[in-house]
Amino acid sequence: MMKTMKERGIVLLAVMALMAGGCKVASETDASTGGGGGGGGSVVIAAFPTAVDGFEGSSGDNAPNHPSSTLVDQGLQTRTIYPQGDEDWVQVALEAGKTYEIFATNLNYTADTVIELYKSDGTTLVASNDNFLDFDSNIEQVPITQAGNYLIRIYSYYPYDTASYQLGVRVFVDGDNDGYSATYDCNDSNNAVYPYATEIAGNGIDEDCSGADAPSGSDGFEPDGTLGGATTIYNTEGAVGEIIYHHTLYSLAHTIDPGSDTDYYKVTLPPYGAAYIVDDSQGPAGIAMALLDDGGAPLGITGVKGAGGYIEMSTPDAGAIAAAQTYYLEVVSGDGTSTTWYAPAMIPIGTDSDGDGFYTKDWSPDCDDTNDQIFPGATERPLDPKDWDCDGDPTS
Repeated sequence: MMKTMKERGIVLLAVMALMAGGCKVASETDASTGGGGGGGGSVVIAAFPTAVDGFEGSSGDNAPNHPSSTLVDQGLQTRTIYPQGDEDWVQVALEAGKTYEIFATNLNYTADTVIELYKSDGTTLVASNDNFLDFDSNIEQVPITQAGNYLIRIYSYYPYDTASYQLGVRVFVDGDNDGYSATYDCNDSNNAVYPYATEIAGNGIDEDCSGADAPSGSDGFEPDGTLGGATTIYNTEGAVGEIIYHHTLYSLAHTIDPGSDTDYYKVTLPPYGAAYIVDDSQGPAGIAMALLDDGGAPLGITGVKGAGGYIEMSTPDAGAIAAAQTYYLEVVSGDGTSTTWYAPAMIPIGTDSDGDGFYTKDWSPDCDDTNDQIFPGATERPLDPKDWDCDGDPTS
């Protein structure tokens, strides 16, 4: 069965404000506006990892004695934690008397990175961070008193998970002294604008660094109040906090206006495929949503969230469904009468063709979707060359 982030013991943030601004790399998108079956497309920030990255080299960068390297204030390096159990060691030269931030950002959905900074011996820990904003890891405001080479270690919080991420090392700059660096602050000269700031809809100001001012009034997707006019839901592989407020998605946010309005989305999945559906509800009233079958009948999969949060729910398990599936997502105001705004997205989690309950792009992904005896947590067979438990090591 699919496991939500809550079921895996991860605490969801009450407010998932995205740090657009300087550090967020422009995404690729073919999303378009318009209602009556329009909209839809893809919003891609980070791809689910399927191969090792180009920094591994012939010996890999999985240990402190043979790291790869990066430079301060250069472009972000796109890297992967792949296969399961991989970790990246990266060397960087830091100067005494300067303060730095070292971060992993632009994560794929099923990614929770941990970042650690060591002295050159690879054992003396200087600082570490797990969750900064969403699942980004950022060792911020690290003062360096001794110049030299330091080692950065990046790995997945859960050993079975894989990750795509972008690594950055920058001198820490906070021009407006609001507590957020220029990397994460979309306006570092205004201390009233920063991630998590209160967004005021329709005032032309992006207070929360979402990449766009929150919408107000009727959106441009109407009429989408019937199944026939349903908007195709957006696809992404970016982490929830990476895409909910990302400008390519948030600038296409929908409104419930008037408060009695109903919005429908068409959700299409491939054979044996499943997905997580997330809906941001930053608007003043929050939202309620329900998943319907292809004829519009409720499936009993629902979610309700007030202002300042988001809903995450799963489509039905598809391990025995050898055909494409169509669903509809119904979204209404949280209290049924008040206007509000929100941003929807669907995160496909691959397939479960072998019916073992594990999906190829989910948290703890199935490393062999053709064999129902191979999945994360299966009993390893050390004398067999297969990696039965999907931990990246066929011997243990």
